[in-house]
Amino acid sequence: MNKMRLTRDRKWYFQYFPYHQMHMDNELFKGWVSLNFLTDGETRFWEYEKSGKIPVSAKGMIWLTLIPDDMKRCIGAYIKPDRRVSVWYVDVIEKTGIDEDGIVYYIDKYLDVILTPQGDVIVQDRDELDEAYASGELSDFQYEEALKEGELIIAELAADIGKTEEFCLAVLAKAEEMIAGDRFTIFLNLERTVADLTNLVERTQADVVNISDSSADKTAEIRDYLEMHPEIRRYVILTDCDKEQYEADKETRKHLVVVDAQTGLQMENLIAVCEIMNMQK
Repeated sequence: MNKMRLTRDRKWYFQYFPYHQMHMDNELFKGWVSLNFLTDGETRFWEYEKSGKIPVSAKGMIWLTLIPDDMKRCIGAYIKPDRRVSVWYVDVIEKTGIDEDGIVYYIDKYLDVILTPQGDVIVQDRDELDEAYASGELSDFQYEEALKEGELIIAELAADIGKTEEFCLAVLAKAEEMIAGDRFTIFLNLERTVADLTNLVERTQADVVNISDSSADKTAEIRDYLEMHPEIRRYVILTDCDKEQYEADKETRKHLVVVDAQTGLQMENLIAVCEIMNMQK
């Protein structure tokens, strides 16, 4: 069985996009909810008999993931910019957990169910489930449980696909309401203009705050700003200056990304910024 993080940072490499997660407990839904905002990237398509060619990954799309507390499933709803669901990819799972960086993960139990608004219903990776059972990786109970959960997914989600879409969009709206104001902030302390900075800001959907070059204690300036803006929970300090200016403040160092003033913003800098942005602790 494979471990899958909701940041989608292994197979899909969505760690470069803004990520939010929360545990929702209301009349609408009880369980883990995550949002991957695809702020850039090429369009990828899947194709099925009834739906034809449909986008699953494209700029402006949102991946909504739901893991109900009392079920062994992970529901992925891939939502287009027009706020219609393109496809559902539902994993049968063994359990969930939380990594050291606070990111929720699940253990995938092979069997998947794919649904489209046009009526496609595809059961996928049954062969992998059977192989895991035959090899002894899965017990009789785990195997039968997976098959039963697959049947329930089809019965409960595919029976009224319009209602399923309405439910997912309602959860999305509630999740967006819950994260409103949870903005990512980039503190800039740059002596030179950094190429691709605009792309970084657009990709991360960040607010930008410039740090004064004349400030003798830049960490104090940042702390003062954060005190005045307690709504800021996630931030990074992007600098091409001497990092020793930040060495005295242990907490500030956790948010520091140093750019080489000669080479400018590199891929490793982008990765570092996004890793800090998407940490949940």
